[in-house]
Amino acid sequence: VALVTLAVFLPGTARSATHGTSLPFKEYSAGHVTINLVTGELHTSGLPTPYSHMGLHTSESVGYAIPDGSGGFDVFANVTGTAANGDHLFGTLTNDLLVFTGGSGRFEGATGYLMTIWQQNTNILISGGILSIDFEQYSEGVLNLNRP
Repeated sequence: VALVTLAVFLPGTARSATHGTSLPFKEYSAGHVTINLVTGELHTSGLPTPYSHMGLHTSESVGYAIPDGSGGFDVFANVTGTAANGDHLFGTLTNDLLVFTGGSGRFEGATGYLMTIWQQNTNILISGGILSIDFEQYSEGVLNLNRP
């Protein structure tokens, strides 16, 4: 079964940034992943789900899934999360680790990470060279808004 994650990264101790406070960041997300098994192109679309510090949140990621030799994939993607008010939080995803790289509105200059703690994949289907997966996951990490 392919393990594909939407948003999670950087295990270890959370560090405070130069300005601001590192805030605990937790999320439950659900959505749909498609992987082109010929080109490796990956796309995820998240359903509206609650994120701490974001309210009802949606997300999208675009990247690549490369077979890892064990029946799963190594995943590399750019992720955009959209908060309830329309502000965006950007990040880069590598497997189960999402590292925040900034955003818009209140997330401008944000840093931090999310690490997938639990994930379940369902409705797995291959059709015409496209792997489709519905997923649910829970992630934890740190968000630093880098404000005084």
